Amino acid sequence: MSVKKELDKKFSGKKISAEKSADGENVKNKKISREVKNEKSKTGAAEIESGVTDLLSLYLGEKVAVSAAAESVPGKKKKAGSSARKAVGESAGSKKTVKSGKEGKDSAGSADVKTSVKQAGAVNAVDGDAELRELVVYAAERTIIKAGFDSVNASLNNPDEADGEYLGNLRKIINRQSTSKKYGLTEIRKTWCDLTAGKILIPVDLGANTIVLPADSLDNVEGKVVYEYEKIEEVDIVYYSKKLESVETGETSILYLPDATVFHGDTVRCVRNRRTGIAYYVSTVNFHNLILGRWRKTKDRAVLNPEDPRFGQLRFAFRKLSDVDGIGMGSIVICRIVKRHPSGDYIVEVEHDLKDGARLDSRIQIALVNNGIPHEWNEAVRKQADNIPDEVQEKDKDAKKRVDLRSLPLVTIDGADARDFDDAVYCRKEGTGFRLFVAIADVSFYVRNGSPLDNEAKHRGTSIYFPNYVVPMLPEKLSNGLCSLNPHVDRLCMVCEMEVRKGGSIGEYRFYPAVMNSHARLTYSEVAAVLAGEDVTDPEIVPLKEDLLNLYALYKELKLDRVNRGGIEFEGSEVRFVFDENQQITDILPVVRNDAHMLIEECMIAANVCAADFVEKNKGFTLFRVHPKPAALKVTAFRNFITPYGLSLDGGDVPESSDYAAFAKKIENNPYKDILQVMMLRSLSLATYTPENEGHFGLALDHYAHFTSPIRRYPDLQLHREIKYLLGKTGVYSSSLVTSIGAKKYELPELTTLSDSCNTTERRADKVSGEVELSLKAKFIERFIGRNLPGTVVNVTPFGLFVKINRFNIDGMIHVSQISANNYMTFDETKMRLVGEKSGFSVGLGDVITVVITDVSIDDGKITMIPAAGTFGKNKASINEEAKKTVNEYIGSDAVDNESVNTAVRRSMAIWNNIDGLDDDLMDSVVSVSRVKSAPHAQISGKHKAKSGTEKKSGSGKSGKKPVKKAAKKSAGKASEKQAG
Repeated sequence: MSVKKELDKKFSGKKISAEKSADGENVKNKKISREVKNEKSKTGAAEIESGVTDLLSLYLGEKVAVSAAAESVPGKKKKAGSSARKAVGESAGSKKTVKSGKEGKDSAGSADVKTSVKQAGAVNAVDGDAELRELVVYAAERTIIKAGFDSVNASLNNPDEADGEYLGNLRKIINRQSTSKKYGLTEIRKTWCDLTAGKILIPVDLGANTIVLPADSLDNVEGKVVYEYEKIEEVDIVYYSKKLESVETGETSILYLPDATVFHGDTVRCVRNRRTGIAYYVSTVNFHNLILGRWRKTKDRAVLNPEDPRFGQLRFAFRKLSDVDGIGMGSIVICRIVKRHPSGDYIVEVEHDLKDGARLDSRIQIALVNNGIPHEWNEAVRKQADNIPDEVQEKDKDAKKRVDLRSLPLVTIDGADARDFDDAVYCRKEGTGFRLFVAIADVSFYVRNGSPLDNEAKHRGTSIYFPNYVVPMLPEKLSNGLCSLNPHVDRLCMVCEMEVRKGGSIGEYRFYPAVMNSHARLTYSEVAAVLAGEDVTDPEIVPLKEDLLNLYALYKELKLDRVNRGGIEFEGSEVRFVFDENQQITDILPVVRNDAHMLIEECMIAANVCAADFVEKNKGFTLFRVHPKPAALKVTAFRNFITPYGLSLDGGDVPESSDYAAFAKKIENNPYKDILQVMMLRSLSLATYTPENEGHFGLALDHYAHFTSPIRRYPDLQLHREIKYLLGKTGVYSSSLVTSIGAKKYELPELTTLSDSCNTTERRADKVSGEVELSLKAKFIERFIGRNLPGTVVNVTPFGLFVKINRFNIDGMIHVSQISANNYMTFDETKMRLVGEKSGFSVGLGDVITVVITDVSIDDGKITMIPAAGTFGKNKASINEEAKKTVNEYIGSDAVDNESVNTAVRRSMAIWNNIDGLDDDLMDSVVSVSRVKSAPHAQISGKHKAKSGTEKKSGSGKSGKKPVKKAAKKSAGKASEKQAG
């Protein structure tokens, strides 16, 4: 084991600090000192000091004063010296000669030092030692001074009053970098003053401490404070670390945050050391003042327990108990932080009582606040949006700048509840092929790079969609108004005009700015009716029938091209919530894709392909939408899974997308199609944004980028700017014209940072919308507690089964202790089955079983199930008649009385726990097969919580490990977990 790993293990769970005493002496944590001293007897000093340095860096979020001994790392002279020489030696004009011994000391006369300081910034006035200058810069970054920056400069007039300890630390570090002990305090003091007077070394105030950094290594950064935490369950310790997320780029840095009144969600100004990547707090720009929690009473006061664990180490209280009058204790409330005190409670007041936390609007508010999703516009954004006109100005429709397409019958085709319209389409036949026009909202004309609107759009990254609600990337004045391609109004757009040949290949294409007027706002169902040949009499649709049929014919050619190149047909599993007038869910229905959906999808893909190709051909830079080839291990796992089904995946070690497409075609009529498709998708990689084009595996395309949704996705907005710039670069338009309509040239480093930001915001949006969907599903399925429901096993883990209620596409979990209780089962990872060790009985992926829902947790969207009585036994015992009511019979009926539901649950549990004659081989607990390493385990509530340690051991993956017997027959309580993947 390496020294660093040994230290990490030794110091795990211990708070580390190293502060300076009042007299300036560094006092390191005694525990660390003893451990380091002991370890030094076993290994080299260089490695142990490096290990301590790495370990201390993990705790930079705390107020840590790093000593010279811990921070100096021998053996880095060449690297540090070369970087310092570039930043200091050469830029300062210092000589490259190196002095040593007495000659060097004699050159450090006090007269020369005083002269250098008097000539503020005149670094060349001192004939300093170039190597020493580099080493001072290197060493200055590796020590923190307590007395303050100015105390060192006090040595000019009163050398005895200098911070001798600090200069001594500098000397220790410097001499570790040098082969000889040739630098004394006088030389170091002189060089220090030389560099600070020349503004080459800059102090950064850390409150009680000061750190000194090279000026050339500092960037000014504005960003959002992000607390991250990790809970170690075994020792009940929570580690908190602090990071800075840049507002401009989304890039994250380690954050040194000494001010206790600044915490998660605040926007701050910092300086960032380019070399180390560490950011240091300077000031607060904007406080994040909303927090979500549940209030409780303690003695004579009311306190708030935050729902977000990132605030778990802070105390929040109300001014007085009457502040929560009329609000039930334990209720979820959104509070505003009105006072911050570094050594006491943070004062809050109720902003909004969510009352029914299960309502749609409440679940959305909870998800937004808990995840720190920006959903309010700051003053600068509001002011800029207010100054934007409501309608397109005549001067912006200038024919010299834009092609006039207002007479072209472009139409939008979207969902019935859509409010922002990014794209419009029109197609006409040309010879044996087609000419396709895809017009996209010209957002980049109104949202200029670097403006408040742009910065906020970049920060949000994407719009987030919930049932009946959206958190837009842009203010509604733009997203639903001026930018949206609403019907019968003039709108500015960017157009991709394409020649599509017979067979679906794309010939010539061109991009240009235009002005358009949508001739109709159509829905997918309306268009599907036309394509199906239904008798449509709507006066707005009738004149467009021929155009829509042309689009349909085009779609068939584009789809043929996708099939020929081997693109994979993905089938989604989206659902649609049906609400009543009180926002209560009455049903959950699958979203059925029709030909109109797929028609628009193929048109958008065609435009996206052209956009990526245009950038590449003209040597521009953009964010490509890349879908990498699947990893070899995932391919192997997928093949192992499908083998028992008598299926195979062609393509050898590196299958192509066409091999996956052929497999998807092969399972179209397979009774296990749904689960096979899920496992196929899990074997594929995730698509991401990156400036390096690697192609799109799923679509079987060599280049692909997102161009068609700039209202709701920031990468599309970036691509529009780049295309405009390239139109000027290639001479299609003048550079002044494209600049006037929002062009921007992007470079690779900027896009590298932007890709990280866009990928992060995309994942964040998926997470928060997924949380709301799970909560709503849990609330809906609550009415079925105690009832028999048919389901399909969709995932298998060492700790249990995840079962999908197919009618509603809702997943719940059956803990392994509820499958059996007196025997042993193993988890076969290859076949994804739990297998009885003695009987051979097994249950696994794709099996259709009957389950009973026993508990739901609306807050985290977890649903707990047990097998219906007798499901895995020989006796087909049943629960009461009420529980036999089918799902479809229940829909639309009155709510069931709570008492009858509870009775049904108790009765079904009693039957299950007291069935006689069950095969003992079927009563089992879990033990993993040897290939499983550290498998996750269920979070058992109530009486089962104490048993979770046993489940963890069962997933250790050690070959030959004895099975761990479990005797639990009771319900797993709130043990449901989200389905993996």
